[in-house]
Amino acid sequence: MVGGGNKYEKHRKYHHGDRSTRYWRCPDDSFFFGFYLVLGFGLGAMTVASNAIVPAVYPEKQGTMLNIAMGIYGFGMFLFRIVLKAMFSNDISWRYFYIGIAVLLNALIIYVFSVNLPEGEVDKVDLSSFKEMLGHYQFILVMVFLIFYVSAEVSFLNFFPTYLKDLSLGGASEAAKNSMVATIISVFSLCFTVGRLAGGWLIKKFGEKMLLMSFSALGLIFVTISKVFVDNWVYLFGVAGLFFSVLFPTATAIGTKLSRTGGSALGLVYVAAGIGGAFAGWIVGLVSEAYGSNAGFKLPIVFFSHSFSIVVFHP
Repeated sequence: MVGGGNKYEKHRKYHHGDRSTRYWRCPDDSFFFGFYLVLGFGLGAMTVASNAIVPAVYPEKQGTMLNIAMGIYGFGMFLFRIVLKAMFSNDISWRYFYIGIAVLLNALIIYVFSVNLPEGEVDKVDLSSFKEMLGHYQFILVMVFLIFYVSAEVSFLNFFPTYLKDLSLGGASEAAKNSMVATIISVFSLCFTVGRLAGGWLIKKFGEKMLLMSFSALGLIFVTISKVFVDNWVYLFGVAGLFFSVLFPTATAIGTKLSRTGGSALGLVYVAAGIGGAFAGWIVGLVSEAYGSNAGFKLPIVFFSHSFSIVVFHP
């Protein structure tokens, strides 16, 4: 600490031109990681619980409704990024955002307790159901597919900015690269949301297996072409979000149909997703550090190709 100040330095400002960014600096990493642990626990619990309602309410069209639900989820992510950007641009503390979210969540909790939801097997979860699913070949394939898919998605989104900024891109300036990254990520998020909202219609038209196969293939093609011809086709990275969009909810719906208890299936689905998300970043980070970001960014393509091969070669 400088000058024997508070244990926590609050509202320190770093100025960039006429803008400033407020942040709260903690004395060590334990608070930072503890914050993310609590946040991750809450998000994980809410996501599994909210998605577990779908098989009970819509047992015959789980794939359709999961895609719509996750499309709305994606729309919220897209919308609130804009809200946050506007807040930070106007030097409004992030605390107000958390207060607003807390108010909305409490209103949602009150609403949920006022609604009568159908009771079904999704609520009757025991250890035998987990054992049964872990012995089910098709369900294991769904889990492996999700491990590789989530690995591809997480490593793509987390390492894309670093990868792009390390490229020359015809001598583009740092500011131009930053703008390009922001634009591509925004296009990716928008395509991702549109794809999920349209996912229910696509499942009805093509079926779950065909949708997984075709969108896995197209996602792999778009990311590979963008990587190989990055100087000319860099914005195709953003369009790839359309093909990423339906893979997770569609595979999740297939997994819940293979189980008598949708809640148990969703729990294992998110375990698989957690494994992919946790290890993908670590592996890509190690490769990038050892061989450069260009080599590290080849791994999302490798992960995607594995998920595609599972769909094609394991009916």
